[in-house]
Amino acid sequence: MRIIRPAGLIFFSVLLIMIVLFNIFFLDTMVKKTFINSGEEIFKSVVDIKKVDVQLLRSRLEIHGVQIADKDNEFKNLFEAEKIVFDYEFIPLLMKKVIIDNIELSGFATGTKRGKSGKLPEKRIKEIEKKEEKTKKENKVFAGISAKIKDKANNEIKKLPVTRTIDKAINLKDKKIEDLIKKEDTQSYKTIIQSKSRIEESKQQIENKINILNIEKRSEEIKQKADSFKSIKVSGVSDIPAAQAKLKELDAIKNEINSIKKDVDSIKNEVDQFVKFTANIPDDIQNAKDNDIQIIMSKMDLDVLNAKDIETAIVGPIWKSRIDKLFQIISFVNKHIPEGKKTKKKGYYQVVRKKGTDFHFLADKPSFWIKNIKMSKSDKTDGIGISGKITDLCFEQNLINKPCIAELNGKKQNKTIGVSIKIDRISDINDVYLIKASGFSTEDAGLNSMDYGNVKFVNGSIDAYIKANMDEKKIKIEGNVDISRIKFDASDKQDILFTVLSSIESMKININAVAVEPDFSISITSDILNKLDAALKKVYGKKMQEARAEIEKQLNNLIKNENDKLNQLSKQSTMDLKNKVSDITKNTQSLDTYVDNIKKDIIKKIGDTQKGTTDGVLKGMFK
Repeated sequence: MRIIRPAGLIFFSVLLIMIVLFNIFFLDTMVKKTFINSGEEIFKSVVDIKKVDVQLLRSRLEIHGVQIADKDNEFKNLFEAEKIVFDYEFIPLLMKKVIIDNIELSGFATGTKRGKSGKLPEKRIKEIEKKEEKTKKENKVFAGISAKIKDKANNEIKKLPVTRTIDKAINLKDKKIEDLIKKEDTQSYKTIIQSKSRIEESKQQIENKINILNIEKRSEEIKQKADSFKSIKVSGVSDIPAAQAKLKELDAIKNEINSIKKDVDSIKNEVDQFVKFTANIPDDIQNAKDNDIQIIMSKMDLDVLNAKDIETAIVGPIWKSRIDKLFQIISFVNKHIPEGKKTKKKGYYQVVRKKGTDFHFLADKPSFWIKNIKMSKSDKTDGIGISGKITDLCFEQNLINKPCIAELNGKKQNKTIGVSIKIDRISDINDVYLIKASGFSTEDAGLNSMDYGNVKFVNGSIDAYIKANMDEKKIKIEGNVDISRIKFDASDKQDILFTVLSSIESMKININAVAVEPDFSISITSDILNKLDAALKKVYGKKMQEARAEIEKQLNNLIKNENDKLNQLSKQSTMDLKNKVSDITKNTQSLDTYVDNIKKDIIKKIGDTQKGTTDGVLKGMFK
């Protein structure tokens, strides 16, 4: 009997030849195209791959000569690898699951030079954005803070003007600001009116709460209750149980006192917030005045640079580029790795016995899981080699019950970079992202190609640190960027702005952003504002400062009546509320002492009676 028929052997041989031919002529090309398309969608930049070698029989994939361009610096590579080797499991592929045991990246580097631009065509970028919109499932908190940061950047990142006019006539002697702007249209006036309205409303709300809580009446009622215990007599042992019961009633009264104390604390907190608000009003008005002065000076057609505008325009692209790098990572994680509690699949089910719990793990595997990624650095002369390890990059963490951990480091001469990431979405979101870099040049960071107008960076050394903590409801971002040995250049060196910026040798930028839905706040500060202001004063000289002082003087006179009334209202309202809080606090504090004294008196009566009874018994025993 024949076990293998000739026809079956021929069919199997033909099938095997077809698979081999398909692998030789088509599979490598298809896989290469897939990797390039996926890379472009993730990084939004050009992805180059020299060669792909799919080895089906060995469950192995090799990719040679990978370059991923930096979308913010088109002639630099974000990443480059000489060779990437994948060792995958074949059977899960048949079930549309990608399980990779090991990936080895050799010759891995960042910041290497490109021979051609890495910028994608506009048409391809629109295709990617359109596809993203269809599949977008962004975390609400992350989406909110991303939009806030984008809006802030759009307002701040702009070209700086070229300004040569320094000797323009600045004569305000016969000019009045009332001719240029109405009092009611000034930000100063509006801020005063809004502050006045808020003071009156807040004060009224606090006073209404004090009246509703009726602390004084409740305190008096407690005293009256306590007074009823003063007349208790403990003339014999039979009176002691009743007296002890009254002590328990007094304890209940003490609970009422604690309730009043909580109400008083609540009022105190509101008054404290009120006081803080009133204390900040002068600063708010000054900021509004600064804005008004700038508007008035612009209407006077004075060609004047503003230190705050310069700071904002210079600093904007710097902090935005640092945050963008971090957000690319978080956005990728949000897109592919949901919280475990939102995943319908279960990593295990449990059986509870009388003693202990048995956990029975299911055979279901995640749709995507890379167990280990190992990187070895490149020895290229440009860029910086990266080495490190990433473990358990999985799209359904609840199935493997492990977070993804990444630790990457690079060092070349004075340049260092470190990335530490923990993606924990086994149940809830509990992620930590940390990026550190030092010794990089402004050219490395893409600042030299930044379009500031006439002025541009030509040199500078950057140290940067940025960290993000993210859970389901909150994202907190903090960091700083320090740039030293700064040098600017300009095509028009007569530009006043170039003169001003040439005095800046270093800058420190601090980044703080917090998102707690639905509130998003971001604060960007730097140390160059005072330096710019000092340089502008030196350039424009005394006359411009006198002009500004004259405008501020006229503006102060314009809003004087309203401002004086606001100051009086603020002062009087604060004093009134503080006095009311002081009165009810004293009243509450005296309640404790009042009730405690009555308790002590009853306890003393009980003690005296018990002692008298004991003495009588002892005397009877020794007669």
